[in-house]
Amino acid sequence: MQYPSKSQDLTSHPSQSGRTMVEIIGSLAIMGVLSIASFAVYRVAIDWYRANEITHGIMERSVIVRQQR
Repeated sequence: MQYPSKSQDLTSHPSQSGRTMVEIIGSLAIMGVLSIASFAVYRVAIDWYRANEITHGIMERSVIVRQQR
């Protein structure tokens, strides 16, 4: 068994690769913020769609009423 020299970092293992816990938590936090933001944008888009549908329906009915006069 070889012991690391004093100049080598005892916590580094060159044969191991992967992500640290801090990187994983950071990634999850970023995904959480993005999902919350996308949900908010989705709700605004749905509200605009419903408002446009109502406006379109009112305009269609007003055109029909005008044609019947």
